[in-house]
Amino acid sequence: GERLELVLTEARTCPVRSAALRSAIDRLCGAAVAEIVISWSGLGDVAAGSLAKAIRHSRSLRLLDLSVNRIGPKGSAALAGASGGLREVRLDGNRIGDLGCEGWAQALRRGPTLRALGLSDNGITGGGAFHIAAALGGLTELDLSHNALGPSGAVHLAGALQQSCDLRVLSLAGGRVGDAGALLLADALRANVSLEALALDACAIGPQGAEAIGAMLAANGALRRLTLRGNHLGNAGGASLAGGLAANGALELLDVSVTRIGRTGVHHFAA
Repeated sequence: GERLELVLTEARTCPVRSAALRSAIDRLCGAAVAEIVISWSGLGDVAAGSLAKAIRHSRSLRLLDLSVNRIGPKGSAALAGASGGLREVRLDGNRIGDLGCEGWAQALRRGPTLRALGLSDNGITGGGAFHIAAALGGLTELDLSHNALGPSGAVHLAGALQQSCDLRVLSLAGGRVGDAGALLLADALRANVSLEALALDACAIGPQGAEAIGAMLAANGALRRLTLRGNHLGNAGGASLAGGLAANGALELLDVSVTRIGRTGVHHFAA
């Protein structure tokens, strides 16, 4: 059938009204809409709930992007409950918090359809990471960047990575997992064969965490992209990463920009 794309990107000062939104979506869902992108529109929980009712029985919708819309736990729960056929959901820049993660964990448990979930910058802590990590299922891409996950969030995600899962792309940038979290994630990834891209930018990782990541690189043959931009690795951390990289034949990109690696550290990569 025909595939249409609905894009409503409004100014912050002109929020989309709930009734008008549902009316538009009701009509368009009958025309086999495949993608809905509504960003920066101030939807809020009420409009998100109306949208959830409209898309609940859609058989064609695959992508739902409602980034930066002031959606909280209630609106998130309604959308999660209506997400049955979706393959990709992006709720970046909203306010779903840990409570909102519970609904998405339930959605992930209901079936393997959902493949990509974007929850960047949503006020999520280690508690929210716990809910998501316990229900990864067939998810292949997870974005939890710019949330205050801390070391406790890394504990839960590391546990999931040690299990059999399909996750290929994981972003924890800005999550401040620290050295403790880096050690846990590195240990989990030593034997992981699915993850291909990991973002740990601005995660408060120092030389100790870099040492663990370097040892992981020497053992891991699946990871293709690793970004550590904005951490405080220093020359010692650079040496550890260079040593792991020398024994790794799979990694295609290693970003260590703005990590306080000086000339001495750079020499280790050139050796």
